[in-house]
Amino acid sequence: MLAATAAAAQPPTDAADNAAVGRVNVAGRSFCTGTLVEARRVITAAHCLFDPRTGERAALGDVHFVAGWDRGAFVAHAQPTAIRIAVGYVWEQRRTLAGLERDLAILEFGGPVAAPELTLGGDPEAGGALAVVHYSHRRPHLAVREDGCRRVGAIGRLWRLDCAIEPGGSGAPVLVDDGGAARVAAVAIGRTRGDAGWITLALPLTPEALP
Repeated sequence: MLAATAAAAQPPTDAADNAAVGRVNVAGRSFCTGTLVEARRVITAAHCLFDPRTGERAALGDVHFVAGWDRGAFVAHAQPTAIRIAVGYVWEQRRTLAGLERDLAILEFGGPVAAPELTLGGDPEAGGALAVVHYSHRRPHLAVREDGCRRVGAIGRLWRLDCAIEPGGSGAPVLVDDGGAARVAAVAIGRTRGDAGWITLALPLTPEALP
């Protein structure tokens, strides 16, 4: 069930951060972004694991994680042995605030995935810079990293960020610097219009938010 290739030894910090991020592919029909944490778990947005037309949940065997996908090359590939959806998440409520505040899922694997991993947690200082790494339908084969993102408000428990993900970027990690090491402080789960353009909505990874 688990096939992987080893990551390059001792990559630079931002390269390691990026290699922990990959595509969550669903049956060749769609994809989102996910992040490897704790060697055997990938965190992403829950709505990515449902058929966007029917709302049917994807079969376990149809879900693949490809870490560090880069124009045909990749760091590791694995299929989950279990998927955990946040308690209370209902796909039909995905566009409501209640649905957005539960839009998290964790893919669990039967063995370690041979890619760099990131740590959950971190509370950014007010006005502090964040980074977001994501894939998009416009650039599906190369992750885009945007540094210098900032929180510009909140909607319920969600953060509003002044950098915008594109479709395909749901599940992307919002990274905060913690003494020189990146930590995943939130997960991007969508976008909305702001006064100056698109705003990313991100769900902070508090204990009550995790599946």
